[in-house]
Amino acid sequence: MNTKTGTTQASDLETLDQAQRATLRRFASENGRRWKNALLQLWETGGDDRHQDGPMLRQIRIQFGPTFITRLTPKQLGM
Repeated sequence: MNTKTGTTQASDLETLDQAQRATLRRFASENGRRWKNALLQLWETGGDDRHQDGPMLRQIRIQFGPTFITRLTPKQLGM
């Protein structure tokens, strides 16, 4: 993340592996246009431990942090 511009850098996106990208695309597709809010809520409440993709979603949160998700665009995920 470029903290000066608040944008997600290409290097951050390149670090996402295919499984992480697929998990985020699936979550976005299941939760519609407010998927980021749904994911942040899931993380804040610990609900990711009950989600079918919970382990991968938690790995993404730990590796990249919530701010990364707020800056991510569908285009960057290949959607």
